[in-house]
Amino acid sequence: APAAQAYSKVVGCLHLDGVVQMANVLPVALVRALASRVDQLLAKELSASDSDKSMFGNVLGRFQRYDLKLDIQVPAVKLAIDALLPKMGPPLARLLGSHPELYELAALVSDPGAPRQQVHSDTDWATRPIAFTCFVALQDISHEMGPTVFLPRTHTCDAHEDYNSSVASDMDDLLSTAASRVGLLRAGDCIIFDSRLMHCASANTSCSRRTLFYFSFRRQHGAQHIPGTILQSLAGKFSLDYRASS
Repeated sequence: APAAQAYSKVVGCLHLDGVVQMANVLPVALVRALASRVDQLLAKELSASDSDKSMFGNVLGRFQRYDLKLDIQVPAVKLAIDALLPKMGPPLARLLGSHPELYELAALVSDPGAPRQQVHSDTDWATRPIAFTCFVALQDISHEMGPTVFLPRTHTCDAHEDYNSSVASDMDDLLSTAASRVGLLRAGDCIIFDSRLMHCASANTSCSRRTLFYFSFRRQHGAQHIPGTILQSLAGKFSLDYRASS
């Protein structure tokens, strides 16, 4: 079946490279509605004088960069999740086992002037995949807007050993020799990546905001220690209803 072949291709790319790009996963009208809602929610949080910042997650390079938690009850968010999961669910279940848990649901916003991030992975290396994140572009992303740069095949033990080495030249060699993939996405495109993969956001030198809607699923058993950007009211409440063999 075509769907099964497409799922197998995604799984194969994630196994080998740790990252895969998919086109047109959300319709333009929904992308625009979601982008508008994120802008409204962010403006509300930034203008609230009594804000306790509980709506924001931790993000590297905080200047002009925001990690805004989203509520699945927001209609545009719910519609996006409902549209995305039939495409993402089966491959993620094959990679993470039955009923992976939703542990992140948010928007990453990079405003003009946001600096380049340090290269990092979201989790330490482990023998099997721990979690996967899906970034969905809510507008076309140009080089100047600070796209995410991914280093394919750095989700391996060797790459992590070099990155964490006390010998500076080991990390220098890793960063200078690793291939890179730049997340130049059209509105509605997405990138899925392994939490162990090295990546970073580049500097936003444009005059435009760059917004990524994102969610992450983690393995149901053995990954509960991983912190995630999610509303407390949603934590531990949702999992993918797909069998690992689907």
